[in-house]
Amino acid sequence: MIESAWPPWSQFDCDVVVLGASYGGLVVATLLAEAGKRTIIVDPAERVGVPGGTWPHKGYWLPWGHRDGPGMRQNSFTTYRWNFEAAERAGVELPVVGPHDPTMLVHLLPENEVLPLHVGGSTFERLAREVLLLDDESITELQHLLERLATTSRADAEALIPVRVGDWLRDNDVSKPASDGLLAYLTMIWSVPPEETSVGRLIINNLQTPFGLYSMNHPDYGGNQGVVELYAARFRELGGEIRFDEKPHEILMEDGRAVGVRTRTSTSFVREIRAAAVVFTPPAYMVFDLVDEARFPSDFVAKARSVKKYETPLLSLFLGLRDLPRRRRDGLPEDTVCFQRLLLGPERRLGGGWSVWSNGCRSLAPAGKHLLGIHLSDAFASFDDAKARFAELVDYVRTYYVDLEDVTEWHEYEWITETQSMPWTLKTDERAPMRTPIDGLYLAGFSTEVVGTDYDAEANSAIQVADMIIAGETS
Repeated sequence: MIESAWPPWSQFDCDVVVLGASYGGLVVATLLAEAGKRTIIVDPAERVGVPGGTWPHKGYWLPWGHRDGPGMRQNSFTTYRWNFEAAERAGVELPVVGPHDPTMLVHLLPENEVLPLHVGGSTFERLAREVLLLDDESITELQHLLERLATTSRADAEALIPVRVGDWLRDNDVSKPASDGLLAYLTMIWSVPPEETSVGRLIINNLQTPFGLYSMNHPDYGGNQGVVELYAARFRELGGEIRFDEKPHEILMEDGRAVGVRTRTSTSFVREIRAAAVVFTPPAYMVFDLVDEARFPSDFVAKARSVKKYETPLLSLFLGLRDLPRRRRDGLPEDTVCFQRLLLGPERRLGGGWSVWSNGCRSLAPAGKHLLGIHLSDAFASFDDAKARFAELVDYVRTYYVDLEDVTEWHEYEWITETQSMPWTLKTDERAPMRTPIDGLYLAGFSTEVVGTDYDAEANSAIQVADMIIAGETS
């Protein structure tokens, strides 16, 4: 049987094909285009920033982009080193607002206290005493403990990455009050369960990393959509191409090397893009949907799958407001920019939190309007369990404000079951390397073995992968 050469298959050629037009994919693609690489991005959605940007709804922009997109979900930059480095290299001017201070408001029940959490150590004693409920002796012990960890050398910190905080506290005879205080702090920054936090990652990514909370305020796009749209514009300006409605179906392999990708559209049209390098940006273990897992060594597979056990669904309530709600405690309109965290009981259990997102980024809501988001993410036993726990959070927010119902114009509940990263940021498991064992195939994103948290880790990974490809490195 002779294979027909007519009509030809839909085939395209480039130097690099990037799978995913979320933040990390756009960063790596823009850096490659800046270096002169002919680069194509493919994405199954119809807009960049899935799910790292925001999505239009009733004249508002809702954080976290399209709901069925796997990837990093956040609506701010919480650390900034590689985010800013990537933008400078790519020629992108970030529309940043900040840094904001305080970085979080902590609400305590049953005490009904509200305390600001500031960057830096100057307010640690109040945090330890009023939030972590420590006495003077335990405060001193925990201060010395954190100072000791913060001054750990990089080599020693890396050696402590596999060590869990719970085990380390026990092995170092740390008192129960000081141990409970540290675990409560880790819960507050959403490293859950806190006992499984990596000592080494806590040192590198938290105690030794400059912290700053920044919002984005692009005039035309709300939240982090303003960032991804700027990268997309710069990428196209450099000659790059973004192909929407192209879902990766298979990574093409020849002689053991990745040589491109086969995609399908929503109408099942099939296309092939041939490239010298393929960059995969969703969570690392999803690459096995496109390349047979048997092609990879077992240790690589284990590393790629290590993050999956920490994934948690997210239940949210978005409220479109005609005006800012007034706080019951002082009668003033809510002017807080940062996220507000609810901690429950003396053990400081995670109760979720909320933010008037439009206070940090006015373009998230129409002129004169505001956007409030209430959010709870945890390992729920069932959807009914999530609803019951979420109702407690919503009831607290309703009582915190005098007139929330009166100023609400519309609301939408949202249930996100797709992958998200924050619980695994500080965990012990070793993650997949950015350069895979398959020649021509790279992983870029927050689920790789990279220093940083949230979008900063995403940017760091993107920078490193771009530099590997530019330098011609292979497996």
